[in-house]
Amino acid sequence: MPFEYSPLSTERREIRLLDLEPSFDQNGPLELRIHSTTLDEVSEYTCLSYVWGEPGPTKAIRLNEQQFLVRQNLFTALLYLRLPDKTRRLWIDAVCINQNDIRERENQVSIMQHIYQKATDVIAWTGEADHPRDKKGVAFLEEIKLQTGYTQLGFPVGMMSDKADLTPGTLGWLKSVTPFGFVNSPWLDLLAILERPWFSRIWIVQEVVMGKTVTVWCGHHRIEWFDFLYCALFVLGHVDILTGIAAPDCLRYHDLHAHLYFQSDLPLYRLIEAAKKIRCVGQLALRQLLDRHMELVIGDDLQLWEENFKKHNAGFEVEIWGEMTLDPPDLRLCYSSAGIKPNQIKSGP
Repeated sequence: MPFEYSPLSTERREIRLLDLEPSFDQNGPLELRIHSTTLDEVSEYTCLSYVWGEPGPTKAIRLNEQQFLVRQNLFTALLYLRLPDKTRRLWIDAVCINQNDIRERENQVSIMQHIYQKATDVIAWTGEADHPRDKKGVAFLEEIKLQTGYTQLGFPVGMMSDKADLTPGTLGWLKSVTPFGFVNSPWLDLLAILERPWFSRIWIVQEVVMGKTVTVWCGHHRIEWFDFLYCALFVLGHVDILTGIAAPDCLRYHDLHAHLYFQSDLPLYRLIEAAKKIRCVGQLALRQLLDRHMELVIGDDLQLWEENFKKHNAGFEVEIWGEMTLDPPDLRLCYSSAGIKPNQIKSGP
């Protein structure tokens, strides 16, 4: 028998939240309570960003003491999200929205930007870390930060520009981890994480841009979104160096643009493409941040900031269409649901 939802009030901007009950048994039954509240009254909660996955076999959870079926990826995420000694409050689209009520779905999508903006934080679940490569990829991401002098002062260094000179020490390290042909390179371990389906989702644009803080979960590993963004900027700022170190001569001097199928399977090419997607979301996040805090900057300071931003992001609208592999109408729909106005994604003059 399908779970019976109580209707939500559109006028009061009601949403549903979940309380994930604690358990010391990591594999014990999942017990959740669901209740309604308004966006004006709600306090702390976490939004879950994840890939729904294939509709294949489902798993049972207990929702208000009734059986409720969810897909495998969400079931696994809930096991990791559950705390041993206290309740965790969540907003999860597949459960908090009555998926059988088209009108409710449309209404909830229309206020999605506010749901993410009001959330205390966003957890991006990318899947389990059940392969040795996953642990190595996370460790290499930390090594990149350490070896390249990463400093986070609100944003990663180089946020407005991905170009930066390398010190001799950093260049030496880069050569040591970038073997000829990318054979057995730690970059491949990181690439295995960056190519997880979550990083290519349409809704990542909304969920990352609107969230106050975003933490990417890879099994038990926790990585700040800005760490991925910094890594992407580092890769894109030093493509020529990476290519010069890793690419065999036969690939370096041939016109690979005439062989796109072959090119797309190269590890270095795939790394660059993954980095571009992350950078695009980061650029959009900066545009939103500028819009939110514009009233805090006045006069010439504001004009200088805008000019600098536009300079480094010219052609952004066209670029993000390509990098996120979206048709313009699909991207517009995603922007619209995120509350992003068309004039906020226009390229600079």
